[in-house]
Amino acid sequence: FKPSLLHSAGKFVAELKTHIDKIWPPGGGASHNLSPLEISDLMGKFSRFEAVLEAELQSIGGYIVTQKSGFDTAAMVENGQVFFNKELESKVPEAIPDVRQAMRCIAFELPTAAGFHLHRANESVLRKFWDSVTNGKERPSNGNMGVYLSALRDAGAGKKSTL
Repeated sequence: FKPSLLHSAGKFVAELKTHIDKIWPPGGGASHNLSPLEISDLMGKFSRFEAVLEAELQSIGGYIVTQKSGFDTAAMVENGQVFFNKELESKVPEAIPDVRQAMRCIAFELPTAAGFHLHRANESVLRKFWDSVTNGKERPSNGNMGVYLSALRDAGAGKKSTL
């Protein structure tokens, strides 16, 4: 979650910190014994902060993402293209949004959605491949992968072993 979304709780944190700094000035050591009134006041401020924080956390869309093997979960959710060849971004930039979404779907355990996005990224790569091996010949009107592969075969474009 983004702490900046916790507006009211942030105000209470500042108030709580100011109060604690008055009781125990920074660098002053912990030799000061708190009076019952100071303890009560501090507990009251903390209780108000806790209540506001709880209320704000309930209004924020939060998700728990479990670790996926040795992969960096934050990178999967926020920057999924790092799991692919670095050349993908420069050679097929139109595939990057789907690659990012696919990795996010894998992190959130949505395999069907991940497959959908990976298939779309693969289609983007196939279109770039078509442009490259046909020297910019007009693309097939039907964007179906089978149509592209048949047209590549018919045109004798690309390496036969890759088709």
